[in-house]
Amino acid sequence: MTGYEISLDDVEIYVWNGIGIRAHGFEAHQKEGFGTIHASETVFFLEALQLLRGRVVLKRLDVERPIIDLAPSDESKPFSFAFLSGLDSLTMDKGSLFIKQSRLRL
Repeated sequence: MTGYEISLDDVEIYVWNGIGIRAHGFEAHQKEGFGTIHASETVFFLEALQLLRGRVVLKRLDVERPIIDLAPSDESKPFSFAFLSGLDSLTMDKGSLFIKQSRLRL
């Protein structure tokens, strides 16, 4: 997820329904442009075969109680969902999405 500043409270290995990393207190901000994502819990599922080859490749992302704020400032660049390319799925549970006068690039 390049182009983002990411912070996490707790991280643990997750092996239920796939191999992944569970993070509590997930927060991400785009370095350039706008957009903030907060989630109480996030599970990053990884491609098992790629992991055996020494590569970390994101397969699926599950987020619990996410708050996605896409309210731009006057000077901001378009928000990019580029980090979602290549994912098999994105699951949001009890989430909120805020878009105000936004230019989106998917």
